[in-house]
Amino acid sequence: MVENNLSDKEKKLIEFLRKIPFGKLTVFMQNGQPVRIEEAIKSLVL
Repeated sequence: MVENNLSDKEKKLIEFLRKIPFGKLTVFMQNGQPVRIEEAIKSLVL
């Protein structure tokens, strides 16, 4: 059994990642924890 020791910020990051269908993100980290996400402009090949 694997122990689940994720912080609240890590859980929020994973939830956010699972909700987006595509795109590019920049995750800003501080002291080993995610503190901010920037979502880049999305582009599609037609």
